Amino acid sequence: MSLLQLNHSSVMKRPGELINTSNIITPLAAIPRSDLIFRITVFNGATSSQKQIYGNFEWLTTGKGPSQGPSGIKDDRFSIAIPAGWEIQSGSYGADMYKSFFNISNATWLGWVNDGTNGFANGGKPASDGYSLYGASWELTPANINYRYKGTTWFTMRKVNSSAVNRAIVSYMEAKSNPLGQFGVSLAWKALEVTYTPTSGSVNTANQDITWK
Repeated sequence: MSLLQLNHSSVMKRPGELINTSNIITPLAAIPRSDLIFRITVFNGATSSQKQIYGNFEWLTTGKGPSQGPSGIKDDRFSIAIPAGWEIQSGSYGADMYKSFFNISNATWLGWVNDGTNGFANGGKPASDGYSLYGASWELTPANINYRYKGTTWFTMRKVNSSAVNRAIVSYMEAKSNPLGQFGVSLAWKALEVTYTPTSGSVNTANQDITWK
């Protein structure tokens, strides 16, 4: 599979029947459930060996919490990691960001609006350092005051080894700037694992995984 074959514009989301799943919640590290919730969902793909993996996140914190400006969710990462024996299908991925505006005049949040790939770096493609044999990672960019955010990322994967485990992991990384307002991170991938190593600033992380029959 060549990374140069990725073409976002040619991808259509056509999920099949939702398959039997069982969620396994792993420790949320430094991000509490009161701030962030996310889910992972698996659909049957176009063939018996293909599955579509969807990861969804939503920040619940308002006010000056991590879901809002001025820094918002800028530089955060949302990743999906898969086991050895599975292969991400070339060009078969997507991302959508949703935002809700806080109306100051009456102190209410407006309904969610689909902002498409706006809010994702790299035009909605996985980050340049975030596309691996073992998964994909998207970089988030919103930094708008009085907004909160939620989003979805997905890709299609194919089982290339019949003994491969039926499991996937979603991982959220919150970017924490250093006192100079800078942030940088490098990613390292293994089967069912993505590791975020900050090169400036620090990170909070949360993970969830899923298995299926």
